[in-house]
Amino acid sequence: MLRYFIALCLLRAGPADAPPSSGLLTQTLLAYLGIGWLISMLHLEFANGLLSSLVDTVLLIGMTGGLLAVRGYKSRLQQTLIALMGAGIILGILAFPLLLWLEAAQQAEIPPGLVSLLLLSLMIWSLAVTAHIMRQALSVSFTVGILVAVIYALVSIRVMDFLFPPM
Repeated sequence: MLRYFIALCLLRAGPADAPPSSGLLTQTLLAYLGIGWLISMLHLEFANGLLSSLVDTVLLIGMTGGLLAVRGYKSRLQQTLIALMGAGIILGILAFPLLLWLEAAQQAEIPPGLVSLLLLSLMIWSLAVTAHIMRQALSVSFTVGILVAVIYALVSIRVMDFLFPPM
């Protein structure tokens, strides 16, 4: 599955290439929750970090399920969630050391120039991967996929900022 998730992040595979498996969905969900919790622990306490990861996962499942239902593609939910969460795992693993680096730079009061640029690049890549997956899952154009990815990101950021205001 690692090869599939990497191919997905390189836009060489799609959600339809994921095996429709409840077991795989559960494993991917748990790994996604774990990576999300690990990343959130960089700026939140244990309980809030776990809650943050759960909220992110619920938003992902809810928004994806809703969009697929509206388009009449509910049968694609399992594979789409495996793809979105699997890509999220890979991108989260890549983001974690960058976030650690950013944290160290901020504590040392060093301008975060390069790490900020790398994180921005990773964010754009993440939006492109989400757009790619949603384009295929919803059978829409890449432009609509980008719109869906950006709206999802904005909603997610607003919800997280509301629930966990920055200090």
